[in-house]
Amino acid sequence: MNTSLLARKLAQRLHISHNLAKLLVKAFFEEVAEALAHGEKVELRGFGSFEVRQSKPRTVRHPKSGKEIHLPSRPRVIFKPSKTWPF
Repeated sequence: MNTSLLARKLAQRLHISHNLAKLLVKAFFEEVAEALAHGEKVELRGFGSFEVRQSKPRTVRHPKSGKEIHLPSRPRVIFKPSKTWPF
C-alpha cells in the first residue's frame, strides 16, 4: 500500500474527498516525523510505537573491493508493533 492508496481508502471510509484525505495522510506523517526529529517517542495504542535510537559505530567490508569501511553512529527510527495488534 502506498500513500495514494491509503488516502483513497480513507476517503471512502470517511466519505470525504480524495484531496482532503491526501492532506490528512500527509499531515499525519509530517507530525510523526517532526516529533521523531525532536527526539519524542510516538505511540499509537493498538498499532505500535516509533522512536529514534542511535546505532552503534561499526566496521564493514565493501563487497567488491574488500576494503574496510568505518560507519559512524547515526540516528535510526525503530518501529515496535503493539502486543494487541490483530495478527
